[in-house]
Amino acid sequence: MTNYGLLLMRKILVMFALLGMALSVPANAQSSTEIIAKAERWFEKISTIRAEFIQVSSDGSAASGTLYLRRPTQMRLQYEGDAKLALIVSGGWLHVDEGAKKQVNSYPIGSTPFAPMLQKDIQLRSPNFTTTTAVKQGVVSVTLTQETGQAAGSLTLEFSEKPFMLRRWIIEDAVGVTTKVTLQNPVYGEDFNNFLFGLPPYSSPSDNN
Repeated sequence: MTNYGLLLMRKILVMFALLGMALSVPANAQSSTEIIAKAERWFEKISTIRAEFIQVSSDGSAASGTLYLRRPTQMRLQYEGDAKLALIVSGGWLHVDEGAKKQVNSYPIGSTPFAPMLQKDIQLRSPNFTTTTAVKQGVVSVTLTQETGQAAGSLTLEFSEKPFMLRRWIIEDAVGVTTKVTLQNPVYGEDFNNFLFGLPPYSSPSDNN
């Protein structure tokens, strides 16, 4: 075969190789922008969610309980156990209610990883943090990472691909402790009593800001 023939053969092989690579890309492959927009729309369509949850942390701790989420800005994580622990998000604050001790500590929601998902207009992209996405084995992930500040760390939201719905979130704090919260048996659209997002009578007036 002449040099020209060899060159032509190589070009043909390269063309077939590139064609094979193109065909190997899933037909439903989505861009990062499309994935983020889809996740934002999912939150915006939700009125309420009640779900069981299992929480596991890299420090060896584990817990379970019930999640109550009322869009756009209210959430309660009610933990099982004698500690009677609850995390209550309302009015722009995260309240840690230690029922057994009759003690409440409060933190601005903006200083916590929950801030992006608990606002009226969901924005999973911001100059204040970096957003990345991934799709693997039917799981769609959106990760928000903030390098500095009170909310330094990352929040990963994991959605099932079909149907598209939130299944788990993963929080990694500034010191590297990872907490995974997996949702089970979600129920959508229920009416919640306002007391779920209120504070107990033993909370101080400053806790109700």
